[in-house]
Amino acid sequence: MARNARVYIPGMHNHVVQRGVDRSASFFSDDDYRFYLTCFDDDRQRNGVAVQLMY
Repeated sequence: MARNARVYIPGMHNHVVQRGVDRSASFFSDDDYRFYLTCFDDDRQRNGVAVQLMY
C-alpha cells in the first residue's frame, strides 16, 4: 500500500529522520556519512532551509 502524500505547510517545522530499510544501517563508513552530510548541507543552503539537530 502506498504511503499518503506528506503535508507541507509553508512556515511550519518538519521532522526529518534518516533510517535504512527495516531500520538497518544507512551508512557503512565515515566517508559515506560525510558525503551524505555534504549533500544535505548543499541542498539546505540552496533552498534556504534552517536545520536544528536533535539527539
